[in-house]
Amino acid sequence: MDYGERRKRECCRGVRQRRAAIWSARNGNRTLKRAELDGQARSRPIVTAELREEPFSQHTLLLVIRNSGQTIARNIVVSFDPPLPDPTPAKASDSLIPFLKRRYARPIPILAPGAELDNIYYAGEFPNGTTEMVNYEGAPNQVTVTIAYEAQDGAKYTDKYRIDVEVMFDKTYVSGGTHHPKTQRAKIVKSLENLAAIKTTLATIAKNMPKDTPPRPPETGERERNVR
Repeated sequence: MDYGERRKRECCRGVRQRRAAIWSARNGNRTLKRAELDGQARSRPIVTAELREEPFSQHTLLLVIRNSGQTIARNIVVSFDPPLPDPTPAKASDSLIPFLKRRYARPIPILAPGAELDNIYYAGEFPNGTTEMVNYEGAPNQVTVTIAYEAQDGAKYTDKYRIDVEVMFDKTYVSGGTHHPKTQRAKIVKSLENLAAIKTTLATIAKNMPKDTPPRPPETGERERNVR
C-alpha cells in the first residue's frame, strides 16, 4: 500500500471517529436533558380534578381537586366551562353549589402533596316520580375544569380535565352476597334496630310494673312488745 492510500484511509478513519464523538456527545446531551425533564416531572406538583362517589349517600358525586404530585402547589386557580349556575330561588336555601363556587372564587394559597378539596357536585333525584335521574344541584353533567397553579420554583402549569357524570353512573358492580360490604352494613343496621326495639320494650315493661311499697314501720305498742 503506497503512502497516499494509507493517508487516505487514516483520514477516513479520523472522520468516522470525529463523527462518532459528535454523535456520542449529542446523544449524551439528549440523555441528560431527558433525565432532567423526567426528574422535573416526578418532582413537580400535579393538581387534578375528578368525580368520586360518596360512599354514604346514594346517587351523590363529589368533585375532588387533589395534588397528586410530589411537591407543594401554590396559588391554585380553578375555573369551570361552562360556568356553574346559581341555584333557583326555590333551592337557594338548601343548595350546595354556592359553597363550591365560593371555595374556588379566589385562588387557593397552597395545596400540599396528597391533600385534596372535595365538594358535592351531583345529588341525584327523580322529580315527580319520573324514572330519569337529574342533578338536584343543577350543575352540568359535562364540564371542563381548568386548574392553573405554580410550583415552588415559580414554574407555572395549567391543566384541563373533562369530567362527565354519566361515565360514573354507567359502571356495573356486585350488589349482593353474604360478604359484600353493603350486605354487612344492612345486617348491622338491622341488629341495631332490633336492639333499639328491645330497649324500648324493656323501658315500657319497667314503666308498667307496680312499684314496691316500703314496709310499714311498726306502731309504738308493737315495738314495745317486740322488745320485751
